[in-house]
Amino acid sequence: MSLPPSPTSPLLALRAAILAYLATDATLARLMGGAFRLTEEPPRGAGPVYALFGDAEIRDI
Repeated sequence: MSLPPSPTSPLLALRAAILAYLATDATLARLMGGAFRLTEEPPRGAGPVYALFGDAEIRDI
C-alpha cells in the first residue's frame, strides 16, 4: 500500500492525520448520521451533525 504524498505544511500534515484517524471511528460516523465529515466551512444545506476545522495559525516561537 502506498501512502499519499505528504503535505509540505505542518498544518496540512496535522489535518491529514486528524482526518485519517477520525475516518476509522465507526461510532463517530454513526453519531454523524452514518458518514464522518470534517470540512473547512459548514456544508450548504446540511443540518447538524457535522464537524469543522477551526482557524489555525502556525508561527515560530
